[in-house]
Amino acid sequence: MARSMMDIEDELSRLWGLVGELSEQLANNRALVTQLKSRSDNVKGQAAHVGTGFPLRRFNLDISNEEFQTELEAFSSHLVMENQQLQHENKQLNALLKEYEQTLETVMGKFRGIAHSSQQHDLSLHSYYTSLLQTLQTAHSSAQLHDSTSLSLLLNRLSTLLRTALRSMGGEDTDADLSSLPGLLNLINGKEDSEVSSSPKSIISNNKAFPKAPNKPVHFPGFIPGENGGYNGTEGQSDWSLEREMEIQRLEEENKALRELLNISEDTKIPLPQHEIIPEEEPKDSPSGTGDRSRKSSLTIEELEAGAAFEADQLAESNKIRDLNHHQNGLLEKAHEEHIENDGPSQTPQEFRESVLGFETSERPPEEAIVDEPDAEAIDPNGE
Repeated sequence: MARSMMDIEDELSRLWGLVGELSEQLANNRALVTQLKSRSDNVKGQAAHVGTGFPLRRFNLDISNEEFQTELEAFSSHLVMENQQLQHENKQLNALLKEYEQTLETVMGKFRGIAHSSQQHDLSLHSYYTSLLQTLQTAHSSAQLHDSTSLSLLLNRLSTLLRTALRSMGGEDTDADLSSLPGLLNLINGKEDSEVSSSPKSIISNNKAFPKAPNKPVHFPGFIPGENGGYNGTEGQSDWSLEREMEIQRLEEENKALRELLNISEDTKIPLPQHEIIPEEEPKDSPSGTGDRSRKSSLTIEELEAGAAFEADQLAESNKIRDLNHHQNGLLEKAHEEHIENDGPSQTPQEFRESVLGFETSERPPEEAIVDEPDAEAIDPNGE
């Protein structure tokens, strides 16, 4: 029983605490409602004043209408003066802004000019040094090319001289190889000019008596047909002994024609001074080769030099006559080509039908062989 009473009291105390809490919450809610009501009334009053257009009347209900109008006019004049002052400051600020813009434009114009000139200077320096580097590279490449070309030409000449020396040691004729090298036969060429200039009429009048030399393309020193992988031409690897015999026969005929031209018999000997004449006695039973060797061994240096000079003169005259024959043949070929172009096909002239060996043909000679010519710098400028 006592225990049940204690439970009831606990429940009552708990209910009393809950009722107290609820009372406090209700009082707080009433305070908040009152505050919200006052704020809503304040907002309604401000809205009424704004709608009527007299916001100051609410704050000046204790003064008369005249004082209110006076204060209102003073306040308005103050606002007008303040507005004018603000407008003046605005004009000054606009003028200052325009001046700032003009100053900034002037500075930027000068800066653009300086930047443009600086950029142009940098570009000109870059182009100058670029062109200078290109010039140096070109000069270096040209120097290397010239050095390599000169070295190849020197090696070519050296190989020609070595080949000529080996051929001369083997007993072959090396005059053709040596004549292709520049600077070796200048003395003979000078004698040719002096000899031929003294008697041009007699040579021209008798140039038809000499046989025509074969036209061959001029090769550079040390040239061998087909050695560079090109076309061998109509020459090919010709027989050297046959060409040598042909050349000897042609030179003998030219020598004979020259002797007839100069009225020199084959038995005429080179005139010698009286004190240098040495009587020679050749035994009848000795062969001709032994007599020639003994006669040559008995000659002095002056006699040999005189004989060499005489042979050089004859060689110069024969070369000049051969050049004139070549020139005349070239003129005949040119005239024949013009005749073919004007009158149509005709028969081949006698000069074209006759070959060196005496054979005749009804066709024109073939074109010159395709020659692997060297570079322009490798050829001697004097044409030698």
